Parts: sequence; structure tokens; C-alpha cells
Amino acid sequence: MRTSNTGWGLSTLDQDASELRLLAQCLAEQHECSAWVLMGHSTGCQDAVRYVQRYRSDDSKLAGVILQAPVSDREYLSMYPSWGQQLQQAQAMAADGRADDVLCRVREWDSAALTARRFLSLYCAGGDDDMFSTDLTLQQLQML
Repeated sequence: MRTSNTGWGLSTLDQDASELRLLAQCLAEQHECSAWVLMGHSTGCQDAVRYVQRYRSDDSKLAGVILQAPVSDREYLSMYPSWGQQLQQAQAMAADGRADDVLCRVREWDSAALTARRFLSLYCAGGDDDMFSTDLTLQQLQML
């Protein structure tokens, strides 16, 4: 997947789900897979949820989903006050139609490039990746 290793900051959940769909089709067509289980670990849990949201009705071979150690990236990133400084810049880039441009490099971890879109998805309440934050209401969780 494009989000492997340092590619995590350049992709979206929809792109990841699309790549997982290609894998599922390959397993079904080329390897005669009769059923499969999707497992997401850590931030990969968001990918697993997005796959189910987008493709479950089209994937009769998906037998189950395992979410191992789902995390709230938003809550994790809130421990780094310096990330709040990127918010205004990311919002401005998105408003200018440059959401897919690189906002910064994440030097704290692996120096991965991070787009404004991906930053907003990870950092903001209600962002695309915000599926496991402890402050989500039951109604918000049911809407996932």
C-alpha cells in the first residue's frame, strides 16, 4: 500500500480502501480465495473501517474484520502542542485548493511528508481518521 512506511502522510483512507479492494479482487480471482478476513493494526484500523464502509456490500467474500489496537491519532497528536501551529496553515492550504500539497515533514518520527489533507484528517475532531477518540458520542460512533 502507498501508506506503508513513510507514505502514510501522503494518502487518504479512501485511497487505502481502494488498494485493499484491489487486493481482495486479486485474492478472489487469481488465488481462488473463498473467504478472507481483514485485520487492521493501530492506524490501520481506520483503513479497515473505511474498507467496510465503502466495499462491504460488494465484497461477499469478506468474512470478518479484526481491529487490533485502534488508536485516536487526534488524541495522540494533542500531546504535541507544536502540531497545533500547523493547523492554520493546513486549513489555509485546503481553502486555497492545495490540500494535497505537502504541509511539512514529520521529523518527530520518520521524516515522512504530510499533506494538508492528511494532517486535517488526523488532527481535527471529526476528521476522516477520527474514528476512535474517547470523546466521540454514541451517535457519532453509530454514524461511522
